[in-house]
Amino acid sequence: MMNRGGGGLLVLALAYGLAGLQPARADSMAFRLIPAGPKSACGVDCQAVAMEGEITDATPEAFLRFMQRNLPQHPIQSVVYMHSYGGKVMAAMELGKIFRRLGLVAVVARVEQGDDQAAQLIGARCYSACVYALMGARKRVIPPQSELGLHKMYLLSIEGRQEDDGEMSQVLERYTRSMGVSPNVIVLAEHMRPEDVHIVSRAEISKWHLGSATL
Repeated sequence: MMNRGGGGLLVLALAYGLAGLQPARADSMAFRLIPAGPKSACGVDCQAVAMEGEITDATPEAFLRFMQRNLPQHPIQSVVYMHSYGGKVMAAMELGKIFRRLGLVAVVARVEQGDDQAAQLIGARCYSACVYALMGARKRVIPPQSELGLHKMYLLSIEGRQEDDGEMSQVLERYTRSMGVSPNVIVLAEHMRPEDVHIVSRAEISKWHLGSATL
């Protein structure tokens, strides 16, 4: 959704309250350090970052603070593991720009510790605004057990729910191109109903340069 206020100010988000897809209560994006494994390029004690939850206006700054607070204390691998049903699109693009600036690899996966203490990747979701954050990573990985989901934005104003007049679609297209992703992602999303979700196929992930299946 997008809120349109007075004076032409536009605040953009995507509709993330999708029945059957979004949890009843989505928590704001949270970050934690996880073991990166003994084969990591930055050593046995190296850490990676797991991030999960809704992308809010506060998420980009919160992520930066998290990295600034932890980098001096831990060797951190340049990999983030993502699981999110979406949130605010403008914030997601800012988060994506931070990923690109820091040279991060983004993996759509959740990480669990097995009985043998080895880290195991399990399926995750990157829907709606999360896809725009993912685009910013210098490398994007969507394992076979994980999913990307697209849908159309809508405007929310005092008059009620309205469709975008094309202005923000152009913003999203420029951002998408700048991140090396095909603007056909936006074209597809804009031809959908806001309440529908398109699960991106493996062929589309490859064709649109959204990512690969492995690191």
